[in-house]
Amino acid sequence: CHLCPWILPVQPVELLMAGYNLGLYMFLIPVPASFIIMAPSLFIRHRSLNTEPKMGIPSDNGYTGNLRESLRGIDENPPEVFISPAPLRTGSSFVTYTDGRAGRILIHSEALNAFTEEEINSAVFKKYFEKRNGDALRFIYKVNFMVMLYVNALIILGSIVHFIHDQSFQLAVLLTLAAITFGFILSFQFIIRLMVYRKETVSDLATARVLGDFSGLKSYIVKSTDNYRVSPLVVGKRYERAINFQKKLAGKRIRYLEAVKQSI
Repeated sequence: CHLCPWILPVQPVELLMAGYNLGLYMFLIPVPASFIIMAPSLFIRHRSLNTEPKMGIPSDNGYTGNLRESLRGIDENPPEVFISPAPLRTGSSFVTYTDGRAGRILIHSEALNAFTEEEINSAVFKKYFEKRNGDALRFIYKVNFMVMLYVNALIILGSIVHFIHDQSFQLAVLLTLAAITFGFILSFQFIIRLMVYRKETVSDLATARVLGDFSGLKSYIVKSTDNYRVSPLVVGKRYERAINFQKKLAGKRIRYLEAVKQSI
């Protein structure tokens, strides 16, 4: 289309075709493209399920016993809990879990001084539900799937242009391509933040319901946010944005818990 030469670079089919006329076969390009985009999810899934966890550090009887006792009748074989001497480098997950089907819940030793026992127990339950429900894997699947839909939309619309001879219709398709591109770029960060919030609230609510007490979890959320550790590579305004996002996320999670508590 000579009317909008500035839009032509958004046609990824031209690069994939490498000068060859594939005809209708170009509509099959999304198949290998989808596999390539989803490959990281498949690799991470294989690694998270089949990694052999390190068992050199013995489990902590106190936290493990508390988890088993509280989950009696819900899960008769919950993961064990151990305390790791390794410090938390980035983030706010002072309590997390290891990969592998026999993975365990991990408490960084520094958490013992920064949080109360009630707060740590709340965090242990939260990570238990995240591990059991595969929240991290689901998050990665959703992100990969969203990117896959975006790329396939560009490929399919770019392929359709080759079969359109009406310049007005061709222009409409190219403008749609541009709208999808800019829309995806502008909304991607917002969508990711919304997905993070929903992922966190699912395990927050499950934890609060099992423990029957919201105070320990809310306190852990506040303290872990106050002790959030930003990557040393993040500086300047990016550092401020990272801190502000964590504070806003923590505030929304607490407000959600309070709203749920009032409705019970």
